[in-house]
Amino acid sequence: MASRKQHLQTLLERYLKTRKRQKGSILDEYCRNTGQNRKYVIRRINRLASTEPWPPRKRAPHYGQDTARPLEKL
Repeated sequence: MASRKQHLQTLLERYLKTRKRQKGSILDEYCRNTGQNRKYVIRRINRLASTEPWPPRKRAPHYGQDTARPLEKL
């Protein structure tokens, strides 16, 4: 896993400097070498390239207020 991350870091510099057509070939190369899914790699690149921290996801409440109150008593 560490070697994949290191490889992705080296490709990230090249990926961000190239045009759209070359980005596809860089992604193909990385996916071929690591066996990872293309969409997964795109998400990882976007996350590494962004400077803002990602907000944590919060789950939506599963039960409504009318159901939650009796469940809290139990």
